[in-house]
Amino acid sequence: MDDKSGRLKKKRGVTRTSVTKICKAIETELTKTDVNVDALEEMLEQLAVESNELKNLDSQIEEFVSDDKLEKEVKEVAEYTQKNYNLEI
Repeated sequence: MDDKSGRLKKKRGVTRTSVTKICKAIETELTKTDVNVDALEEMLEQLAVESNELKNLDSQIEEFVSDDKLEKEVKEVAEYTQKNYNLEI
């Protein structure tokens, strides 16, 4: 792994953490009896921005992955995306 791909993976890790935190905040808000719709809309907007950034980073990282490791990388990305996809719907 060269320097650029390493930096991209670190940035992706930070972005994934952000997505996870936003998802948990949304889930928490949805469990309240009096949901703050404005806050929920703001969190969903943040989630959309972070999700787009994550997709962009995933695409950039794929360029650095060797053919023999590409399948594993794509599978990991798909699993992470699926975990968060249900919430975005």
